[in-house]
Amino acid sequence: MASEITVKTKKRLLPLIITISIALGLSFLGIISGFFTFSTAFIPEGQGGFDPLIGLFNALILIVIAIFGAFMIYLLLKYKKENIIRYFFFVSFIIIGGFMLFLFGISILYMFYVFDIVYYIIMTILSFSIGILLTFMIFYKKLSNNILIKNTGLMIFGALIGAFLGLVLPTWTSFLLLIGLSIYDVFAVFKGPIKKILELEEKNNQNFLEIRNEIRNYEIGLGDLTFYSMLVCATLKIGFDTQFIRIWGPIAIFLPCLVSIIGILLGALITFKLLEKKEMLPGLPISILLGIGLFGLVLLVFWVI
Repeated sequence: MASEITVKTKKRLLPLIITISIALGLSFLGIISGFFTFSTAFIPEGQGGFDPLIGLFNALILIVIAIFGAFMIYLLLKYKKENIIRYFFFVSFIIIGGFMLFLFGISILYMFYVFDIVYYIIMTILSFSIGILLTFMIFYKKLSNNILIKNTGLMIFGALIGAFLGLVLPTWTSFLLLIGLSIYDVFAVFKGPIKKILELEEKNNQNFLEIRNEIRNYEIGLGDLTFYSMLVCATLKIGFDTQFIRIWGPIAIFLPCLVSIIGILLGALITFKLLEKKEMLPGLPISILLGIGLFGLVLLVFWVI
């Protein structure tokens, strides 16, 4: 089941570059449209409280939800309830895909001051139709057996979710969530549910390792693509801060985002290199920490100079 939502590729960085590029386009659209001004945090930041502490609280809640979800998937796999997982993912992907496409679609209408209900109905039908198509590209075997089709669906989903999270989560929540998930990713891969889920898959499917070795592909999880995109989009949003733009001009918009992309890709290259000696490694820690680190360095330069 886990292998169904991983991108398989021989070109190591290409899926990352494509996904991040799509996410950047969506994020840029969301920012200039002015539509994504709402926040999805449990406790809003910037309302007089200590934002880092509020961000930590929000991030911890989201991480606990992620841990609970992974544990439930493990239990269902353990008791051979794979069909329940597939149906859940199938329906969830349709809903999430359609909803995300709808939000980015109406941001275009919002940008051009189009408020006619007919256009919103058309956008709803179109968004969920594309969401259904993307879901079938991932889960319907006659389509997903084609690696290019399946990878395309996964990359679009990763970009959609990552761009949405990067736009609507507050700053401290975003970065603390990414750091927390990177730490959890290490545990999950080496000791936790991801390791156990893959062990169960290998046990139940004798050809699993043979197939993976034969095609010699790198596997990149949808979660990795999503959170790489989220980081890049969050840095782009911060780059549009009027204080930085007033002092530095257009360079303030794109430089923080660019260095975070460089950090992510550099971290991915290091991870892929380490995979030559290890069968499985967490995809988040090195890339996310390098991306945040380089981004923080640029912000520090902005503040000092």
